[in-house]
Formats: sequence, C-alpha cells, structure tokens
Amino acid sequence: MSRLPATFRDTVKICQVMKISYLWIDSLCIIQDSEEDWRNQSAKMADIYANAFLTVAASASENATKGLFRTPDPNFVGDPLPGHPGVYVRFTTDAEDDTWPLLRRAWVFQELVLSPRVVHFGPNELIWQCRHAVKSQSRKLNRVLSRSIGILRTTVGTAGELQSENPDLTHVWHVMVELYTRRSLTYSKDRLPAIAAIAKIMQTLRPDDEYMAGIWRSSLCVDMLWHIAGAPVRYPGNQFAAVKRRMAGSIPTWSWASTSRHVTWTGAQKVLSNVEVLAVRYAVDGPLVSGRVIEAAITISCPRLRFCDIRHQDDGQISLEDALYESLSAESSEMMHDNPRWDDVGWGRGHDIPTQLHVLFLTRNDGPYKEYGGQCALIVMETDHSDCYVRLGIAELHYAGWWAIWHRQGDIECVTEHDVDGLMGKYNTRFIDMLEEMDTQTVTLV
Repeated sequence: MSRLPATFRDTVKICQVMKISYLWIDSLCIIQDSEEDWRNQSAKMADIYANAFLTVAASASENATKGLFRTPDPNFVGDPLPGHPGVYVRFTTDAEDDTWPLLRRAWVFQELVLSPRVVHFGPNELIWQCRHAVKSQSRKLNRVLSRSIGILRTTVGTAGELQSENPDLTHVWHVMVELYTRRSLTYSKDRLPAIAAIAKIMQTLRPDDEYMAGIWRSSLCVDMLWHIAGAPVRYPGNQFAAVKRRMAGSIPTWSWASTSRHVTWTGAQKVLSNVEVLAVRYAVDGPLVSGRVIEAAITISCPRLRFCDIRHQDDGQISLEDALYESLSAESSEMMHDNPRWDDVGWGRGHDIPTQLHVLFLTRNDGPYKEYGGQCALIVMETDHSDCYVRLGIAELHYAGWWAIWHRQGDIECVTEHDVDGLMGKYNTRFIDMLEEMDTQTVTLV
C-alpha cells in the first residue's frame, strides 16, 4: 500500500469503509506500455464502468499523487448552530471553485457516462452524480462551478436518453461526441479508443448498424457533416497543410476523429433523395470500436460542384428589397456560400479557391430558417487518384436572396406586409428541389 500513489491509497480506504471488495484502477489493471492491451481493454470499459457499484472521481487532482482529500475554503465550511445539536449553517458562498482538472480529460468522459453512480472529490466539496441528478454537497452551484457541473448534467441527461423507449440515436451520438471532444487527450491516437466503450453501448442499440471510425453506416451522410465548434476565425489559412497531416494518419479525413478539435453538428439534416452510398470499405486491426484503422473509403453518388465557381455571399450585390420582392430573379437565385468551416484551422473565407476543391451535397435542411443556417455541403479536395477526395471542411450554401434576408433580419421589421418566414421557406424549398434535380457524380472519400 505504501508504494501506491496517494489517490489510490485514499480510494482503497473508501472501499474498506464501504466494505467494497473489488477495486478497478485503469493504470494498474491495464498494461501501460502495451498498445494492444489498451485497445483490447478500452473495448471492455463499457462492461466495467456500467456494472460498477460506485465510481470514485479524483476530480480536483491533476494526477494520482495528489490524493482525494483537500482542506476546503472556509467559505465552504459550516458552523454549528447553538442550541441545535447536529445542525450546521454557513453563508451562501460565491467562492469560485472551477479547479476540476479531471473533468477536462477525454479518457474520463466515457467513465462518467457509463457509471451508475459517481462521487466527485472536488477542491472544496463533494459532488454526487447518478443517472437522475447531479448534486453538490453545499446544495448550491456557484456561477463558475456551474460551467463544469453543467456539462456533467448535460452528460447525465444525454446518457439518460439512451435508456428511453425510443431514443434518437443519431442525435444522442452527436451530443456524446460533442461533449467528448471538448476534452483533451495526451495522444491523438487515443481519439477513437477513448470513446470506444460508449460506441460499444451504442452498437447494442444499433445491432444491424456498422460503426466506422466514429460514424455509423445508417446515418453516414449526416454524421460526416460535423464541423469545428467555436468562434469564427477570419481567413485562417494553412488548411491544405492541415489536411495533408491528417492524410498521413490512419483515420480517414471524413471522420471527426481525424482532427483534434472540438466538433459539433448543425441543424436537423435529412439525406437528399438523389444521394446513394455505393460502397464502403472499412477494416481495423483489433476490436471494431477501438482497433487501428487499416482501410477506410466511402464511395457515394451525389451532386458535386466546383467550389471556385460559387461566389461568397458578401460578393453579392442583391439588395434586401430585391430579395423580398424579386425572389425568382436571376440575381436572387444565384448560389452563394458563407464562410467555410475548415477542419483543424477554424472558420474563414479564404481566397483564390483552387480548381481541385469541390462541394458535395449529401443532405437537406428542412428546418425553420431562424433556427438553422443554409444548406450544408462537404468541402473536398481531389487527390492524385481519379475521383478520390479528402475532406477539408464544410460550407453553408443557399440562394443570394436567402442570404440577403438571413443577414439583414433586423431590417425587415418595417416590411410588415411581407411574409418573411413564408418567403424563406419558399427559397429553401426551391433550393432543395434544385439540388435533388441535379446530375450526380461518383466520388470516393478517404
């Protein structure tokens, strides 16, 4: 015992007090210098944590040497109430308490999702987490702490959706990945293994589906339309160097796991009627959910356009009045794109788009224009192999008239006689109809 790190010793004491006979510690139970054992054991994490009686989280510790216990800030300590034995009171604290390093680690995410019960040992108090609630020892979450624990509550809520009668599995998976990719990894090669246990649980709910490098065969076209989350970056550049680095790895560029950034999805998407997945080639070395990808290619028939032939929406000269009253004109019906969202390097317009860049239309967005942006398309770059492409990002495209209204919604209040919502819906319907009437091309994504 004396040779174990402080956190391990403290956890053993807790197990002894609670009369728990068995304790699993990842770094003791998995061979640390064996990549093969890591791949095999990470695929079993779902069974280990989902069946645990209790998970102890050293949430305030940067590493295993710091231990579970801390001396709390005096603001978090209650004083005995005179004349009332066993009753303690304290002032409501606004002390900032956001030092929870464990919650920023990607490997811990699936453990928190799968565990029925978790006790977080924080810097000043304990936090209880189960599949129904997240509660603090002080019964109050201050403004700063709420940012960390709020993510825990979202995690618990999303995990709860998996237990519902008819969960939207595509939505749940997207939320899980979004929460997971907020966290950091020491090694980029762990991007898929560190979420393998959740993928394994998801596989039991999608028994006829196929898991491929972080996306699913049944929702392939929607899953591929991930993008980097966060604030826009003006003209980031270097997107071509970034995709070449990703091409050198084993994970395909169409997978969110090929980038180290925080990713998300936009809107409720449905597959275009003229899009068809023609073939999928996928193979791994080791367990399906955590093994090393050795082959990954998707062949699709879909509408394809050269990106350089589509103008940026800022370059359009259409006025708001023309967008509202001349919606069928050639100017209002010109296709335009918004700022591209480049993988790895952020959002930005960019200039001098090369001819080997194309946009692929896979889905349609039927949602209200006030909730979602334009129609999403993949930005891809042609490789040296014929009809073979790598992913660079996504872009939102629509008619020039649609963009004019979208970006000047605040100026439309005076146009009370015009049905703006109805007009935006008509723009959207015509755009989708146009996409579904386009000729399709066969492309292979790697």
